[in-house]
Amino acid sequence: MRSGQRFRLGDGIVLALLVAMAVLLTLSSMAVPRGEVAIVLVDGKAEAVLPLDEPVEIRVQGPIGETLVRVQDNGVEIVESACPHKICVRMGRITMQGQLLICVPNHVVVRIDGGEEGSGVDGVTG
Repeated sequence: MRSGQRFRLGDGIVLALLVAMAVLLTLSSMAVPRGEVAIVLVDGKAEAVLPLDEPVEIRVQGPIGETLVRVQDNGVEIVESACPHKICVRMGRITMQGQLLICVPNHVVVRIDGGEEGSGVDGVTG
């Protein structure tokens, strides 16, 4: 074996750090609970609380137009929006408690919550 191909101490340290990071990331993703509800906010006010186990689509009106929010397969996504760049649409589906979808131009936020008491939503207006 040539001297340039030996496993060195520095290589072992880097490998150990990479393995430790992978383990920590895996454990931290397992610790985040799956969400139970999606809370749809427009201008900071709750417009809807949607259970993630029931497929549904709703349209909410923001300052520049409508945003279509879809719940399916225990997740939620923004499917359509009146915003110019559609970044919120490209964010994809979220499923974990604490995750957010945000449409800045249309002032729409979709947040996954646990659904337990004290979730921060006192009521929903229709």
